[in-house]
Amino acid sequence: MQDYLGWKYGYNRDSGKFLLEPNEKYTIPDTFFKYYALNDNSVDALTNMYVYASHPYQLNDPFDCDMDLAKIEDEDNARALLEHFYEDAKKTYGEGASLFEFSTKCFSAIMFSKWGVLSLTDSPINPIMWPRYANNDGFCLEWDIKQFPFVYSGPFPIHYVGKIEKCSSLIYDVQTMALIQSNVKNECWEYEDEWRLMIKSPVGFDMKTFGENADLINKYPGLHDRKFKYPIMALKSITLGINFFKDLQYRQQILSISTYELHVCYQKECLQTKVLDFLEAVKGMVNARIIWKVGLGFGIINIMITKVSHLTYRITEC
Repeated sequence: MQDYLGWKYGYNRDSGKFLLEPNEKYTIPDTFFKYYALNDNSVDALTNMYVYASHPYQLNDPFDCDMDLAKIEDEDNARALLEHFYEDAKKTYGEGASLFEFSTKCFSAIMFSKWGVLSLTDSPINPIMWPRYANNDGFCLEWDIKQFPFVYSGPFPIHYVGKIEKCSSLIYDVQTMALIQSNVKNECWEYEDEWRLMIKSPVGFDMKTFGENADLINKYPGLHDRKFKYPIMALKSITLGINFFKDLQYRQQILSISTYELHVCYQKECLQTKVLDFLEAVKGMVNARIIWKVGLGFGIINIMITKVSHLTYRITEC
């Protein structure tokens, strides 16, 4: 374990998992949440029950997992990073600075072909997260991550700092630098209370990767698609956004919070009907909920989805 800005980071070669020790005690929540906008990709992930292990290039903050954070400055770590590309790279770039510069540029493409990032939070009623990540008309999933069948490290709380500093391979090995790169964010993002899983690629596979020199990996066939399926027992609840039913022609309006009932008929199949069909299919196994305005803040109402007929649904308070 090595120090980086007050937190300790490391990698256990025997277990193949990352290690992290913050400078203060923290409690790991029993379940975690993820906000989704209402789009084809998110609805596909919901209805087919998988999580997507993102590459850093796919994250919304361009400084998240900053590509300039990790710097290769020694031959041992260049060799460990490049593996079977090392000898060809050495022939092309020689030894020393040019080889290390090439290795640094390859760092994210190679390391995150073996690992992916899953961002989570500990609250389903964050009034900033709903508009930012779910546009208030999407949904929020709750998982018991202990039920995930794939290999991951974490959950790790994000290390929010005032100034991100580079880390050198003269101090850290490549695995530890990858964890630091994925775990450190500017303190302006602290409102998210973010946690992360580092999801490992299946044995014998690399994942499709992105960034400079990604073609080193992507030229090989059979790359994993970064989609990791989970069983229904891992999914605890689905919370719909406050605007999930916005701009639809209601046959019956909301009566009140205490006698909540909504009838809605769609004119054609759409993303909302796919979500509602899934909610009815998992009824009794997964809690269905909706965010609602309570006073000056958000509240959550437990609901039941009943499909009355094709494209017609009754939503009642439980």
